[in-house]
Amino acid sequence: MIGIESIKTYYPSNEIEISELKEKLNLSHFQMKLFTKIHGLEKIRFNEKESLEELLKIPIQEILGSVDPSSIKYIMYAHTVQTVTPYPINIIEEIKRKYGLQHAISFSITQHNCSSALTALDLCQYLLKNDLDKALIITGEKVFTPIAQVIHNTTIMGEASSGILVSKTSKENQLLSVERTILGEYYSGINMDVQQSRKFDKAYVDTLISTIYKAVEKTGLTLDEIKLILPHNVNRSSWIKLANTMNLSKEKIYLKNIAKLGHCFCSDPFINYMDACNEGLIKEGDYYLMISVGLGATFQVAVLKR
Repeated sequence: MIGIESIKTYYPSNEIEISELKEKLNLSHFQMKLFTKIHGLEKIRFNEKESLEELLKIPIQEILGSVDPSSIKYIMYAHTVQTVTPYPINIIEEIKRKYGLQHAISFSITQHNCSSALTALDLCQYLLKNDLDKALIITGEKVFTPIAQVIHNTTIMGEASSGILVSKTSKENQLLSVERTILGEYYSGINMDVQQSRKFDKAYVDTLISTIYKAVEKTGLTLDEIKLILPHNVNRSSWIKLANTMNLSKEKIYLKNIAKLGHCFCSDPFINYMDACNEGLIKEGDYYLMISVGLGATFQVAVLKR
């Protein structure tokens, strides 16, 4: 069994009100009301002067401050936008050279879009099965175009990053199960037509609920034993709908960062973890879920024990 030794997160300090993005993102009056009044988005963090390396470096530096870099055998960069830097820049190779990680085996995971970090976490179970070395998962990307910043009538993306250090020997944040449901008919993602989008919207909640129950049942637990759900911050309305459908207390889903940060690609569950722990909402021995849905469409649920 693997566990998460350390999670470090970062987001830019400057806040941008959603109302300030109306012209830049070409949002209609209806869309502004939808995003703010219904979806619960208020602000995002975004710094156009900050490079991708600057966005990623703080969690990496903080993790390397407490671990021997030579113990890191794998580096996985989980991101949603397939091309994060212009050719021929390879951001992971740049980071490896800068922080003395040239020995590590590195690759990106993007195929599951915003749920790719949970795919990376699942993959660690196999990479570290017979290995006492560690794996470093990195998330974070820039919203460099309006196309990358808006999912039509669904969410607005912000910028954040995280570093997740994983090992077989960690007794904290042990990974108990990962359940994944892929609905390949929606592979077009942001390019889905109106008919596909409506069909996906109808399937969304039921598919996510089914995936949650399967993930929890694999561990022998019940949903009542789960202390907190750490979601991707796509919007508030979809999570409220899920809670109502499941007859689940809304307080069991950590929703505070939706209004403050927006949807930060693959980083959301890890930022939510850090904030929930700082608020004392997850304590030693508690079971919790990390949940992300990537357009395309991949629903993923991870069950962990702190």
